Amino acid sequence: MWPWALAAAISAPVEAAWGQTHQDEMVKIISDANHLPADVVLTSLRRGPLAVEPLDAAAVARQQAGADTFADLKIIPAHIDTLTWKKPITSPNCCSRSSA
Repeated sequence: MWPWALAAAISAPVEAAWGQTHQDEMVKIISDANHLPADVVLTSLRRGPLAVEPLDAAAVARQQAGADTFADLKIIPAHIDTLTWKKPITSPNCCSRSSA
């Protein structure tokens, strides 16, 4: 689907509440945006409430520790700085808001 739709769907508590009450739509949005099977997304959503919280130093440290572990295990090809890493945009239509 559209990455902006996923961002909008989880960007604030109001949208998080919408996501909890519209699970089928959330599964489709997340599945399409991340190219994940719908059953994987559904399992993830069922594991806990959809919540939007500020990133604090502890959250960044947990993400960095996970990324470091993945790099050490060669699951990802190199160490990354999770605070500054950005996925390259690979699709010229990634941010289009059209429904085509």
